Amino acid sequence: MTTQQIKELLEKYFAGDTSLDEEQTLRHYFTGRSVAPELQTYRPLFAFFEKAREEQLHPAFEDRLIGQLDRGSQPTARIRPMYAFALRIAATVALLIGLYFLVPLATTDHHGDAMAINWDKYEPASEEIALEETKAALKLLATKLNRGAKAATAEINKMEKVSKPLK
Repeated sequence: MTTQQIKELLEKYFAGDTSLDEEQTLRHYFTGRSVAPELQTYRPLFAFFEKAREEQLHPAFEDRLIGQLDRGSQPTARIRPMYAFALRIAATVALLIGLYFLVPLATTDHHGDAMAINWDKYEPASEEIALEETKAALKLLATKLNRGAKAATAEINKMEKVSKPLK
């Protein structure tokens, strides 16, 4: 066969479109003595397939396999039912004791009825009073923020003075 025909058969082979006769032709070509240099990379693949076809299982393999399967079907040792039951009870008791000590007890105060807070006395009497209180609160907030900004600016200036000699 020509190298071009073998290349076409290889393309069909890797696409999965070859017949058994064509695959036999490829195996025969690659296990032969004269393989084209550009096709040498495929030679180990087909040599492996040929070698794998020749391998046979040991004659006693089937008997050993059936023997192991028969031995594997025997019942395995089980934990005695009383022992398992006692183990479950011990685990439950240990869990309950652990929960008793780890989870804090919820205590409720039964000294009197809880009173609701009357928020009406904190409401401003009019919109003008509410506006004045809001302005006062915002002025206080701005004062505190400005004081913090001034302190931060002073610290940054100190850091710049320290870092100037390092540059």
